[in-house]
Amino acid sequence: MDRFIDPGLLLKFELFSSLDPVAAPILAKAFVREEFVVGDRIFSEGDPGDRLYLIASGSVRIAQPLGGDREEALAVLHAGQFFGDMSLIDAQPRSAHAIANEDCVLFWIDRSVFITLLRMNTAVAVDVLFQFLLSLCLRLRENNEKIRAMNLMAMW
Repeated sequence: MDRFIDPGLLLKFELFSSLDPVAAPILAKAFVREEFVVGDRIFSEGDPGDRLYLIASGSVRIAQPLGGDREEALAVLHAGQFFGDMSLIDAQPRSAHAIANEDCVLFWIDRSVFITLLRMNTAVAVDVLFQFLLSLCLRLRENNEKIRAMNLMAMW
């Protein structure tokens, strides 16, 4: 079991798919492996936003607490997806909980290390940040559709 992510696996994540294959091994060494069992809290709403996570196996539920033991599941993410990216960019506290929906293997990178690596290589920074923007645009469009659907339901 490797402590760091394999560069080939890193390139399979959409966020890093356009990464220069020469830069992939350098970035891969900055990711740390961590395992969680179903029900484990990866982070909580309000925690410092200091890591980006890649899901190598299993699934993770992103949820907002509703009080008591209740929660609203915002998304269930699977192998090949990532989370924690908003806080990686804006350094704000976490906006939701992340919970292991099933046993999972994650790889994470610390925000300060990630920013340092991007500053060292402009081409890598442009590629990765463009992928971040595409991901954020997709989420915004999905949220717009959810809001539209809620508004239509409220009209009835």
